[in-house]
Amino acid sequence: MDQLSNEASIFNILEEITPESFPYALPKCAVVSLWRSEPGDTGKDFQLVTKVSTPGGQIQEIRTNFQMTRKRHRVVNYLLGVPIAQPGELKFEAVLNGEHAAEHVVTVEKRTD
Repeated sequence: MDQLSNEASIFNILEEITPESFPYALPKCAVVSLWRSEPGDTGKDFQLVTKVSTPGGQIQEIRTNFQMTRKRHRVVNYLLGVPIAQPGELKFEAVLNGEHAAEHVVTVEKRTD
């Protein structure tokens, strides 16, 4: 939270994870999506599924329903301790009303230093 405005701010975007060993548990993080309304969206019910796919093939789903009440709507889902068993790709996918809307891929590699 921004100390001056008390608004949510994003300072770090997860791009890669380099743990010293596996298995590894992802510390607390937030999955944030921002949706812009289109004509006819006001008051409409939207179903968002946030899928978290780990390199080992495990999939966690977070389901959120929301209505567009403004020009922009932010959905924030918090994760804690997502288990990562091996190197690979950690994928975050947004599925809105049953259709793929966006994804973000994070590289997971063992620290080599």
